[in-house]
Amino acid sequence: SLWMWGSNQYGQLGNLSLTDSSVPVKVMDGVAAVDLGWSCTAALKTDGSLWTWGWNFYGKLGAGKGTGAPDEYSSIPEQILDGVAAIGGFWDHSAALKTDGSLWMWGWNYHGQLGSGSTGNLDVPVKVMDGVVSVCGNQNSTLAVKSDGSVWTWGLNYFGQLGSGSTDSSSLPVPVSFSAGTDSPAVQNPFIDVSQDAYYYEPVLWAVERGVANGVTATTFAPDNVCTRGEIITFLWRAMGKPEPLWSDLSDVSESDFYYLPVQWAYGRKIASGGTFSPKDPCTRAQAVEFLWKAAGSPAASRDAGFSDVPAAYTQAVNWAAENGIAAGTGPAVFSPNSTCTRGQIVTLLWRALARR
Repeated sequence: SLWMWGSNQYGQLGNLSLTDSSVPVKVMDGVAAVDLGWSCTAALKTDGSLWTWGWNFYGKLGAGKGTGAPDEYSSIPEQILDGVAAIGGFWDHSAALKTDGSLWMWGWNYHGQLGSGSTGNLDVPVKVMDGVVSVCGNQNSTLAVKSDGSVWTWGLNYFGQLGSGSTDSSSLPVPVSFSAGTDSPAVQNPFIDVSQDAYYYEPVLWAVERGVANGVTATTFAPDNVCTRGEIITFLWRAMGKPEPLWSDLSDVSESDFYYLPVQWAYGRKIASGGTFSPKDPCTRAQAVEFLWKAAGSPAASRDAGFSDVPAAYTQAVNWAAENGIAAGTGPAVFSPNSTCTRGQIVTLLWRALARR
């Protein structure tokens, strides 16, 4: 039997209501596996039937009810497939592996991560390929292993994560070649204010090569300039592959601002919150690691970093950043959470969190 509790804004508890529950409520019997997406749920029953409920934005329930309005939801479990052996969800899109080895996907498809040959969202499961024994993925890309041992990938390829020998994204599965490759030529440094012995040298070149950040001129990066909140959210959004935003109404962010879409995305993903964003304010060390921590899914750290000057609201983010080598203290038991960050420091934090790992 499947029991659920917690937030129920979009009916994701499957209890025929939109009321939150602080105690477990029984949803159904005969469940073999369950997957929790962003405010949506999928359950695989022992008879091989697949059921979904909750938020249907992007069509992620796979029930054929459209892919548009963000207020679409269902608090009633509905069957969408038969003959399913395994399920997996990647936040806004899902995959089902059938007993016959066929792989089916649906939901958000901004980067082609459904492998359907297009980038349109899909509100019903579509067959991607046969002969699949395993599948995994993240929000933007998918990887499948076939019964013949071959590996196939599709979706966003911003960092070369498809293993296809390029950084071109693909909306169709492409085979991964395991033949030895050659090293890419070194990136040329165009900036006279970024010396090779600077701690931010490699992060700056990475950020510029990947389109995460640009120089303030053709020959200067201004690594010592203060980085604003609007800039770091924009850098983070670009580094994450410029995902499609959800919309928020903020009085201090307008469509003409370069950070407009990034801020909308950050609010939709709960990376940022509040009635105003203050995009022109300097970004502090605590704010920077909190943005990165939330973008990573707010993972828990295994130990306390021991900083005495970190407010409780930032403790989990700072502990995570310290444990993973993303940010260190500024002195014994001191993190300096209110110190402002420079552009060089911000791209270094991003590089440590996203590229070096």
